[in-house]
Amino acid sequence: RLGLIDAVLAARLRLAAGFRNVLAHEYTQIDWKIVLQVVRTGTRDLAAFGKATTAVAIRPEEDIVVPLHFRRPFVYVAGGDDLWLVDPTTEPTASNGLATIELPTPQAVATLPNGDGVVVASGETLVIISTSTHQPGSSFAIIGQANDLAVSSDSRLAAVASDAGVSIVDLSAPAGASATNLEVGRARAVAMGTAAAYFLMSPPGDESCVGGSRVLAVALPTLAVGAEFELGVCGVDLALDHANGRLVVGLADQSGV
Repeated sequence: RLGLIDAVLAARLRLAAGFRNVLAHEYTQIDWKIVLQVVRTGTRDLAAFGKATTAVAIRPEEDIVVPLHFRRPFVYVAGGDDLWLVDPTTEPTASNGLATIELPTPQAVATLPNGDGVVVASGETLVIISTSTHQPGSSFAIIGQANDLAVSSDSRLAAVASDAGVSIVDLSAPAGASATNLEVGRARAVAMGTAAAYFLMSPPGDESCVGGSRVLAVALPTLAVGAEFELGVCGVDLALDHANGRLVVGLADQSGV
């Protein structure tokens, strides 16, 4: 609407966002043939998003530097012995399509919305990895083994859900700083809003979740523990519907949300 992106490209990026939502939340049955086709051909739109948005004046015998900003087309995967990097622009069988960053037991990863890096929960440490160099940068002490993490839309705060509680990290703080840690019980998942971080909590000592889950809100940026919502059922994941201001919780018995 502001005219910053070509209308045709904007339409394709809108479809890409919807495709991402289908994959992330499984709104419908996934056709993996379509997924493979998009992985092989669709990433060219990400590069197109890096085109200059204004006209560039080129004069004879004059050097012109035009900065192009776009996210690198890597997929980052945690949960193994190292952090895996997958380049979706290559064929799945290509050897250069896979790489690793050595981090001790990375449990969760999230991309910074500004595209400058990814945040990785590794042991009891949160590490920022540059997407330009793939080198570790600032790190912050957190509590417990992470189950999930999320980053605020301004790339300033990270929220970590762990077996020991919840951690809120100011990513702009000096390297080595500790997070604000709240020992409030086992947190399974987290969703980040503009005014609060929402954590899906398991009942204390109830690993089977017989007693039902609850949602805990932590206000931002004050980090005050706010309202709690008893679900009465066992939840396994949650997401924030920003458009309608609602939380969506996935249920353990696959009966719905």
